[in-house]
Amino acid sequence: MNNNNYLMKTTINKVLDQVFLCSNNHNFSYFIDSNIAKLAIDVVKKEHKNIEFKIFGGLLTEEQANLERVIIGVSEKKINFNDFPITAIKFIYDKYGEPNHRHILGTILGNGIDRNRIGDILIFEDYCVIFIHKSIENTIISIDRIGKYSVSAEKVNTDDLFIPMQKYVEKSSSKIDSKLTSIIAFAFNVSKTTARDFLKNNKIKINGSEVKKDINIVETHTITVRSLGRVIIKEIGTIIKIHIYK
Repeated sequence: MNNNNYLMKTTINKVLDQVFLCSNNHNFSYFIDSNIAKLAIDVVKKEHKNIEFKIFGGLLTEEQANLERVIIGVSEKKINFNDFPITAIKFIYDKYGEPNHRHILGTILGNGIDRNRIGDILIFEDYCVIFIHKSIENTIISIDRIGKYSVSAEKVNTDDLFIPMQKYVEKSSSKIDSKLTSIIAFAFNVSKTTARDFLKNNKIKINGSEVKKDINIVETHTITVRSLGRVIIKEIGTIIKIHIYK
């Protein structure tokens, strides 16, 4: 059984457990991959049509669709987004540094936190926003260093959270083709062999769905590479232009 099939089976079983536990109360998972969450719900709700299923990652805007990690809510009653046990923490960097995704996630995991308590990490020019399970709120908000950088942390209201455009780097070239691995290699300065390894190890998504083939990329595609970042295709033609979000 490959890793994706195992995760799917495990998630379906967890959702079923939620169904049986939700009598008169809402029941929530921890954070899981959004694509697997959607597929698991599609399977389970066929047999439980009287149960409400909802997924949420922390944003109430159209950017919610781009979040990769979500919590599943299950209930016999209506579920509101503010019922979800999600807290948004804003880390503000000091003037001497700008931590990246690896620094931030490494610091949190280094505090003994399980990965399934952590949602998406959104990186901006002088701060980041992290969606976490409420059970770890006190631990996360007490963090004052990420890697070698000093930071200050504050809780922000997810209802009022405004997410500006994330900081990106624009790159363009007339010397690369439109193959997925070519664009990943160009975007993140890695070899095509490394890009193919990402594909082989299920680390790449296009528009939120996992891909397994080295397909040709078009302008409607958004590519996400786990642990590296996201690539938005701005132009495909004689020149390929991309925006890279790390």
